[in-house]
Amino acid sequence: WKYAREAGLPIVDEHSYQSSSWWFHNLDHYDHTDRKGPKVYLGEYGSWNTQLINGLSEAAFMGRMELNGDVVAMASYAPLFAKNGHHSWNPDLIYFDNERAYHPYSYWVQQMYATTTADTAWPVTVEGPSTLRRTLPDTVRLRIAGNAKADLNNLVITTASGETINLGNVAYDGRTIDTALDLHADSYSIDTTVVYYEGRWGMDLICGDIDGKNHNIVSLGRGHSVRVVRDGTAYALAGTEVSMNEVRPGTTWQVHADITDRGQAMKLYIDGTLIADGTEVKDEPRRTVTVSRNAKAGETYVRVVNAMDAPISVDLRQILAELNISTASAASATATVLAGDNPYAGQVGEESPTRPRQTAIDLTDGDYTAPAWSFTTITIK
Repeated sequence: WKYAREAGLPIVDEHSYQSSSWWFHNLDHYDHTDRKGPKVYLGEYGSWNTQLINGLSEAAFMGRMELNGDVVAMASYAPLFAKNGHHSWNPDLIYFDNERAYHPYSYWVQQMYATTTADTAWPVTVEGPSTLRRTLPDTVRLRIAGNAKADLNNLVITTASGETINLGNVAYDGRTIDTALDLHADSYSIDTTVVYYEGRWGMDLICGDIDGKNHNIVSLGRGHSVRVVRDGTAYALAGTEVSMNEVRPGTTWQVHADITDRGQAMKLYIDGTLIADGTEVKDEPRRTVTVSRNAKAGETYVRVVNAMDAPISVDLRQILAELNISTASAASATATVLAGDNPYAGQVGEESPTRPRQTAIDLTDGDYTAPAWSFTTITIK
């Protein structure tokens, strides 16, 4: 971005693949873009996996991209096509075999936006219960994974209460290892001397409730980072990326990692130097409302994301009044709703369990009830 501004480039191509939690946490990402600098082309993006929660996180973020359409000039989901049995990426937007195509939840989100494109958008402030605060487990286990080969010597876990578990020396050959560690603690540290031999993508120390959907990762190798896994997929709290040309066979790292507050804060030290220091924001925005309009089509769009486990009543009276929506128009609105009972429903390479449904709604009283785990686009003529 620094170079792009200095060179006067008209547009920058960003790529972003993140967990659903990252997208929710970073809805304001483009709010802070320099309006005098290059435009943004989000040329590749997607939420890791093909479940309903991934589609909902993309829907929420796309609403803010639409609001920032003065700087986000273009966006394209990627990858687009993947043949079942031959894909090497997750997510893809359309899966297919020799007979038919299969549409995951992300496909329907893209379709809902593509059929309601707008030329104007207004900022909306949401009042009321709109965030999720997770209850994280205190389980502490340790798994070693990744494509590397390395020795982890003198592997020690120490809890905040002073309990020490010595796991000895571990020879890692690229095949996942579950260590014998099994305890309960809110905070703990990991210490080991890593002798790295080979592996382009490095290795991970996966810790916490490793078989659950919420745990933590210390990554070593191509990038030294601390990551959180939320809803089954990971994003980095902090870290750095290095060229693997700098990692030679026999490279040794003295690793110390602190995991506190059941994994909501992490620090990683390499050879005594603090490399990564990250804290997760506890409140995750999960309910959003955005408003836009297509003047040529004569349509106003109210988009509501409710990525929570209960329906929510949304009072739209102020929005309707500010945009001069007539009573007749409000009474003949249409709601297109993508919803499901299970946020983790949806399998790679398969059709989504549910798809959007369109119904006529009456907004005369300004109230709309958004179902649990849903994305709604309300169209008002």
